[in-house]
Amino acid sequence: MVAILQNLDNRILLIHDSKRGWELPGGKVEEGEDLIQALHRELFEETGARGENFKLFSIYSRIDIPSVVLHCFRGQYLSGKLQGETASNSVEWVDVAQAVKLISHPAIHHAVEDYQKNEPGITYCSYVGEPFNIHARYVL
Repeated sequence: MVAILQNLDNRILLIHDSKRGWELPGGKVEEGEDLIQALHRELFEETGARGENFKLFSIYSRIDIPSVVLHCFRGQYLSGKLQGETASNSVEWVDVAQAVKLISHPAIHHAVEDYQKNEPGITYCSYVGEPFNIHARYVL
């Protein structure tokens, strides 16, 4: 799952990893926790931030190997001192248009575009990964 956390200046929080580049905070659900608990844990672990009012806005499902389902949430910044998870990570508030240009992971890039469109409902996309190609797109 990934989180788009927005502040009062309508900027969103990105992480810069020295190996993966710019991305949204997020990760995997650990044993014993649900998706929402994992969302809050990953956000805090990776950025030091806490958020509220999270809403699911997009789901990306990779239909080839390895199969992956990416749940994309939007929420509001609540509190926290921003800091990267490791010395090789940094955290920064950026404009949404800038985020679209910075994020190189295709599914996450498209999720930020979905966020920017602000369509009612939840966007569902199935895709193949190598090379990235959207197989189907629905707004539910």
